[in-house]
Amino acid sequence: MNNAKQRSRFLMITQMRSGTQMLLAALQAHPEVVMEQWDGLKGEGISQLANFREMTPKEQDKRIRGTCTHQWCAPHIRENFDLEPEGFWQAIAAFFPPRTVILNRENQLHRYLSSCVAFSRLDFDVSKPHQISNPPVKFDIDDFHVALEEHRDTQAVLQKVFPEALTVTYEDLCNRWDETLIRIEDYIGAKVIYFKPTTYRQEDRPVSQIIENWTPALEREPCTSGFGGWIN
Repeated sequence: MNNAKQRSRFLMITQMRSGTQMLLAALQAHPEVVMEQWDGLKGEGISQLANFREMTPKEQDKRIRGTCTHQWCAPHIRENFDLEPEGFWQAIAAFFPPRTVILNRENQLHRYLSSCVAFSRLDFDVSKPHQISNPPVKFDIDDFHVALEEHRDTQAVLQKVFPEALTVTYEDLCNRWDETLIRIEDYIGAKVIYFKPTTYRQEDRPVSQIIENWTPALEREPCTSGFGGWIN
């Protein structure tokens, strides 16, 4: 039997802009864990998940193997995989035992703006240091609402397909790193080891400085649409 298939396996499903790389770096550093990423954006078939590569000599003694992938939303799944979301995640779940870690972000407004800022950087020439590295972005309230609905729909599907999953948040990683990492290590069956978090530049500007078309009405509108608390 292939050694790779004898290893304990788990799946990590993360929301984009929610601390994926920070958590992934800690798990990759764990002496018992091999972490890999599956990028559905590249159009790889779901069967690619079963095509586990051979372990390198340095990895042979590691007994836990994890695969990390993002939470693809319904439009992307339908367009690229010709499946409905529930069928897509059920197909992925078929490759894994019930051990699944789901990473989300509580503050969806900040997550949305983080994504907008990240995409806006692509329009800047990094060879010109005088350009602003994090320019303000235009906020589209309708697009934000669509993103929220997609997030809610995705969470409903994930909870149905992975009822035993351990759910953690970006805020957990930032504010309770030690406690959260221990929870995850215990859940996947790994020895509890402390790893200092790998931190990236965090957005510290007020929301009003991130949004180019900011008005007080934008602050009121999300709060009166059931999204209160995400503006702070």
